[in-house]
Amino acid sequence: MIKYIIVVLVLIFAALAFMYVTTNSPSVYQETISFAVNPHIYNNPDRSIKDIKIVVFYFIPKDRITLQVADWKEILESRLKELASFHLLQLRGTSRIHYDIYPEPVIGFKEAAQYDTNITERGNPQALLHVAKEIDTRVFDPAGDLYRQDFSITRKDAYPVLLILYEGVGASGGIIYDSELGSVSEVAQKLGLSESIIHPVEIKTVDSFLLLNRKYITDKQDVGAGTTILAHEFYHTLGVPDGYEEIEEDGIRTAVSTSNDIMGIGRIYPIDKTYLSSEFLKGLGL
Repeated sequence: MIKYIIVVLVLIFAALAFMYVTTNSPSVYQETISFAVNPHIYNNPDRSIKDIKIVVFYFIPKDRITLQVADWKEILESRLKELASFHLLQLRGTSRIHYDIYPEPVIGFKEAAQYDTNITERGNPQALLHVAKEIDTRVFDPAGDLYRQDFSITRKDAYPVLLILYEGVGASGGIIYDSELGSVSEVAQKLGLSESIIHPVEIKTVDSFLLLNRKYITDKQDVGAGTTILAHEFYHTLGVPDGYEEIEEDGIRTAVSTSNDIMGIGRIYPIDKTYLSSEFLKGLGL
């Protein structure tokens, strides 16, 4: 059995602030669920998300220690609380997020360029893969140098998600797919996806993971939509696809939204001004 990660990025427009001012905000609405539902991974009823456990790390490449933010934990926890509240509201109380934050920053064994490689576009998926593997080995393996018995994951109790707050560029998230197929091209063909978003992985502990540039959470110019970007990437870890299509012309990529919610154009709004569409909720079992 080979594990593959289906990685999806979030495209952040350079003109985000302009779009926020000039575009009408999508409406946020609530519905009452009058029947029993079993929330699950997108289009996969066999994997419950009634309870979700997010384990969170602030990861710093060894050449970026001087960029460490002192109050990172307090700021990150406030964003996670906003995410948990948003998720509880959107899934009508049928799915809950629990989270644990690793108490100290994890200083990487390598420099940033070694995690990022020379390709940081498309959300920097290489950093996501490399950092996740290092955390899996150092923290969750009893032989790891940062292993803590009180900081562990079990799939029996909740759907496990690894969240990496990264001292570097990137915004990407994905879900791990187990397959008997031996190549990326075979998996892509079976799932009807592009090979560019599928990567073999060697992660034992979690079912999905995401990486987010620390600046989206802490910097003032990004803080308005920071939780929204976090939530957008989080929903990729549940298998929810993007609500936009990527178009490339003359070497320039742009995104054309196909939905107004947080997976589409709504990803540029503050978290209290966006929502998860009924179409995506249906895929999650509601």
